[in-house]
Amino acid sequence: MITSLIIVTILILIVVYYYKRNKDKNKKSPNKDVYQKIINDYVKFENERRPVYDSYFGTFDKIKESKKDNDYKEVIVQHKNNIRKLGDFIRITKEDNRRIGLGSKFDINNIPCLTEGPVLMAVVEDLNGLNEAKQIVERHSELKSWIEDVDSAIKDIPVVKNIIKTVSENPGIKQSDLKRYLAITDGRRIASLCLRLEHVKRIKRVKSGKENLLYPG
Repeated sequence: MITSLIIVTILILIVVYYYKRNKDKNKKSPNKDVYQKIINDYVKFENERRPVYDSYFGTFDKIKESKKDNDYKEVIVQHKNNIRKLGDFIRITKEDNRRIGLGSKFDINNIPCLTEGPVLMAVVEDLNGLNEAKQIVERHSELKSWIEDVDSAIKDIPVVKNIIKTVSENPGIKQSDLKRYLAITDGRRIASLCLRLEHVKRIKRVKSGKENLLYPG
């Protein structure tokens, strides 16, 4: 994003330079209106682009600070806010790329609100939030790579319910024993969900040797 801003700024400066040079020479340039239109277009786009990028990327610092404070409820709020901004973010990014000669493409490969956001919504059983995220992802073809993340999080909600129920009924249960209780063979999936459940304070994990003992949050 910084690189594209630099390129756009350079282009504007070049146009301004040639426009002023022709003006200083008191020449009637047939390109005067063209130069002015280019400048006006870039100024208009910059005024539209800046608030979209500032709003989207501005949440990254808020998320970072919320994680330091172990306030994962606020992390979820920020991720959900960014999911709702993705339509404008895609549009502006594609237009930004078009203006600097890269074609109208969306070339962002890392979208935290669609990688971390869904699993956090799953562990607080926010099905409405996940359904909203799924609708937004399905609406934009540029986001098809993240459909699986959202679908996986929706499928995790029943697993989360069972983890909470099992830990409540068996305080101090070994994390490794959850596979047997839940009839799930994917230990990594259970471990990931338990970590996130601890983040949102729904369970507590206590280290005992090589094991994690689980207690209600």
